[in-house]
Amino acid sequence: MEEIKDTKFELVSPNDATTKINSDLTYYKDAEWCFQFFNNEPVVFAWSAANITEPTPLVIQLQPHSGENIVFKQNGMEFKIFPREMSEKTKKMREEQDGN
Repeated sequence: MEEIKDTKFELVSPNDATTKINSDLTYYKDAEWCFQFFNNEPVVFAWSAANITEPTPLVIQLQPHSGENIVFKQNGMEFKIFPREMSEKTKKMREEQDGN
């Protein structure tokens, strides 16, 4: 899997490209997905396809095996999402949450 490299992006200012769906949510006609460390500048890592008629979600799927991970890097910092074998501590937390 290719890693995102340290890259500086210039983000454009928001414009009228939003559509109000209800009072709680604003769906973006053209969306970009970002990651951000602390209050650093957000880094774009994905965007919606051109000429779409409805908002579409970003779906990230990782399989539960040792070869899967996603790594985001910015300014020497690294954020990694990965699966691992469940620890006994987590199994206990799951049991408590499930009420078993």
